[in-house]
Amino acid sequence: MRSSLLVIVLPLVGATPRGPPGECDTKTAVSKRGWLGHDVLDGNSIQPAHYSTWHWSNFGLCKGDWSNFGLCKWDWFNWWNWLGSGDESCETDDDTPRPQKPTPTKPETPEEPPTQPSPSTTQAPPPGGGNGPEYINRVNKWMDACGLRHLAHDSTLESNAHQTSVEANGNMVHNMLPGTMAQVMAHGDLTANFDRAFVGGWLCEIKTLFKDKNFCDESSLAEGWTYSGTRHAEILSNSRYTKIGCGTAQSIVTCDVA
Repeated sequence: MRSSLLVIVLPLVGATPRGPPGECDTKTAVSKRGWLGHDVLDGNSIQPAHYSTWHWSNFGLCKGDWSNFGLCKWDWFNWWNWLGSGDESCETDDDTPRPQKPTPTKPETPEEPPTQPSPSTTQAPPPGGGNGPEYINRVNKWMDACGLRHLAHDSTLESNAHQTSVEANGNMVHNMLPGTMAQVMAHGDLTANFDRAFVGGWLCEIKTLFKDKNFCDESSLAEGWTYSGTRHAEILSNSRYTKIGCGTAQSIVTCDVA
């Protein structure tokens, strides 16, 4: 008899359709259990109207002495409501966290370019014109006479040149300090004798640098100089160098360039 009873009950429970995996099935979210040995319904469920004419007393199964079997005491009319009387909220079976929308990153903004780029080999710095010591004006005067670019005054190069002149102690001893890329030296100073050193001692090593090709032969600035090479003129005329600083000590004048 018990095996027959299970055949009747199980199809009723199994007939409830299940939703897709991961979805809440409110018909099967059972919170009150009515099986033997478990919590039973409290009897507060309302029976549907269309079941009111039927009673399990007409079913021969319960006419016997089933007082020790709780199945016949169960209100079978409300089994569908009982299955759906639980809490309708449920968590999805899939506990994998949902992908988050990526937070749009602000395009990164590029930096502003320099407003005054450093002079290149093809860009001449502005003339001295009171923008440095007086000798820088004379330097660029002779640059103009040769059709060359102007040189900008640089305080670091000037300090290096002065220190070299001091350490030379009246002799022609070169000393390349940090920041200096090339150096020229001669007997002289930064006063009246500066033009004589800059023109006659250095630039006239290559006479053709001047626009007036006879200048070095005719100028008193070039008198008394003997040349053993053209290295000084090559340094001063090289467009690679755009800055200059000069210093003097003990009748030695030195100019450093970079």
